[in-house]
Amino acid sequence: MQNIKILDSMSYDTSLNNPSTLFKIFNAIPDVIKIYKPNRTIVFFNEAACDFYNKQQEEVYDKKCFEILDNMDHCDGCPFEEVLASRKMVYIERYYPNANKYMNVCYTPVCSTYGEVEFVVERMTDITESRTSSNLLKRDEKMYRDILNAYPDGIVIIQDNKLALANNEINKMIDLSILDEKDRSIFYCMPEESRKNATKMIRNILKNKSKKVIRSYNYYNSKNEKSNLQISLSYIVYKGKDAVLAIIRDETELRKSLNMATDIQNSSLQKEFPLRDKADVECLYYPANTVSGDYFKMYKISEELVVGVLVDVSGKGVTAALNISAFDVLFLQEILTNHDPEIIINNLNSKYNEYNQSFIAACCFSFNFTTKEAIVVGAGINEFLVKKADATVNEMEVKGPFIGMFTDSLFDKKSIRFESGDEFYFLTDGLDFIFNDGRVIQTQLEKLNMKNFKKYMDKHLNDMILENGSLKDDSSMLAIKIK
Repeated sequence: MQNIKILDSMSYDTSLNNPSTLFKIFNAIPDVIKIYKPNRTIVFFNEAACDFYNKQQEEVYDKKCFEILDNMDHCDGCPFEEVLASRKMVYIERYYPNANKYMNVCYTPVCSTYGEVEFVVERMTDITESRTSSNLLKRDEKMYRDILNAYPDGIVIIQDNKLALANNEINKMIDLSILDEKDRSIFYCMPEESRKNATKMIRNILKNKSKKVIRSYNYYNSKNEKSNLQISLSYIVYKGKDAVLAIIRDETELRKSLNMATDIQNSSLQKEFPLRDKADVECLYYPANTVSGDYFKMYKISEELVVGVLVDVSGKGVTAALNISAFDVLFLQEILTNHDPEIIINNLNSKYNEYNQSFIAACCFSFNFTTKEAIVVGAGINEFLVKKADATVNEMEVKGPFIGMFTDSLFDKKSIRFESGDEFYFLTDGLDFIFNDGRVIQTQLEKLNMKNFKKYMDKHLNDMILENGSLKDDSSMLAIKIK
């Protein structure tokens, strides 16, 4: 029981037993102080109370509390009777329209030594400013929520791995009902194979306060319908705590159109060596975006000669793909009359300077099965690998600038004698880590055959996509094994 015994608590100083001293103390308190008898009769108003009600002491003394408000009975929701019955302190919040103020009201019983309530002290503290600020925040929050709900993309705020806020649009994209279970993480909405990576990504965003981290995911609803979602994640502070804002866009229809372009591009890739009895081929082809700016082509010139090219055009996506088409036309025109990779690259450089403003990285090669000689010329793609039949791996370099960079460029040429079992690996710069990380060559390429090395690279690139959302650059590999 929480009682206040005024006389007992103040008995340590006899001067406080003087009523005039007590009145001075109460009047010095800026809060409204009122003292009642158990029958609601007013015993005392301090000066703050008189000012609040615009009354004099003589106007309120011995009147009921509700009478000073010109009421016939006690106010609705008044806790006075509760205080008398429980003999405990009670807090309420009340709005006083006459004063246009919000007040925090505390009723405290003062009990006798026998436990009977002799007085009730009412203290009123002005909370108008804080309450008004709170109302403004609520109004602003409603306004912002209306704005979020009008946004065409899905928006969620993730805090402590839980869903803190979601707009209406997100419910059209993702089934959030799975989160109704207590303490379910937001990651339960994601494909199971992506949850571990997503948890790590959110942790890194919060740690580094990262902005606009973009990822793409395939989402399957309860009907097993697939949608392609692009998610942009950014660090924010929400209600005073670290959080992640996720803007989710449904790109399913766009992806369908782009996937058609991808399918067309993939279908044009050569899966076999032009002279099938002379060599086998394995290839990797991973766009950074849906459509790649990488390209390779091999042409049968005769029963003993194949000429090919690996290309990486500047830019990515659809624009790069269009540049590939233009380059393919020029390359095809060139090999109708020239079969020497060095002459082909020099002629393409002259034509590209004339027709186009962008640069092309390329590596042109030929395989002559009569002389058992491969010729490789570099123009921006300056490294390739040769794995001999005895598993020895040689890193080769052919210097030369991009096609179209200078009109009088010089391009290096290498001539390599080959035999049965030799393997050639031509790579675009998205796979430069193979050259930079010697362990790939030492632990994988030297030990694995061409087909299994391709499988290793497939897994490695897919892991990178899962962790980072996409590749930083188009990544392509053309591997040729001499029979």
